[in-house]
Amino acid sequence: MKKILIMVLFSFFIFTSFAQVEDRKIIDNSVDKLLIYESSKKDPLIPFILNLVLGFGIGSFAQGDIIGGLSLLGFDAIGVGLLAYGVYSAGGISEVKAKKEDLPWVSVSLIAVGGVTLAITRLVEIVLPFVHASNYNKRLRQNLGNALGGFQPDFGVTMNENNMLGFGIYFAKNF
Repeated sequence: MKKILIMVLFSFFIFTSFAQVEDRKIIDNSVDKLLIYESSKKDPLIPFILNLVLGFGIGSFAQGDIIGGLSLLGFDAIGVGLLAYGVYSAGGISEVKAKKEDLPWVSVSLIAVGGVTLAITRLVEIVLPFVHASNYNKRLRQNLGNALGGFQPDFGVTMNENNMLGFGIYFAKNF
């Protein structure tokens, strides 16, 4: 038993060490940084289309946004479940079409909450790929330091010589 445990631990550490080895080198050339940025940045168009057409966070998963994809998948599943159970508790689709006035209030409320959940989730699915791509690309730019030739712009509140508040722009250079 000890030999099997040692073998499992040894193989786990070997696989982990190979997974963590990255061929990173310090890049000083701004052209190389720009090429890395252009090849690594995320485009939100395909995830937007996937989320719009298929739903259930498929586009967010394709973009690499696991947390967003799981939340969208969960809320879409909850919305579909509420909607389906509301229709089922009313007696099925044929009963819902036949008796529009006599539907139980529980069924109507479940159908309404399910529909609202699906609508809100769909709106979030439309916006989320753009937010994730923007945040990812901003972090990538900051890590590569190629914004304005290595200068990173930022805004701040400043005081002028008359002790008046004002806004200022400043640039930071990382070495």
